[in-house]
Amino acid sequence: GEVSVLLTRNAGSEQHLTATVTFAQIEHDIPADSTASLLIDDRDFGALDALDDSHFRLDSDQTTALLQALTNQRKIEFTLNGQHLPLSSA
Repeated sequence: GEVSVLLTRNAGSEQHLTATVTFAQIEHDIPADSTASLLIDDRDFGALDALDDSHFRLDSDQTTALLQALTNQRKIEFTLNGQHLPLSSA
């Protein structure tokens, strides 16, 4: 499977950034009770909030950690039901 991150922010200087993770499973559907988490340099930043079967939202602390990791070229992975999926920089 593959993982992608969508970063969004409403217009205006005081608006917060939100991050949503999407998992694409080619071989099989993602189970409805799936769990996902964020790992940066093998450190667990906790569970993500499920929006539906394949979309998960990061909380504000996770989003901040993700942005810092992206700007510092750290190893970023997401887990889906225990399976580690790296976030590609491509």
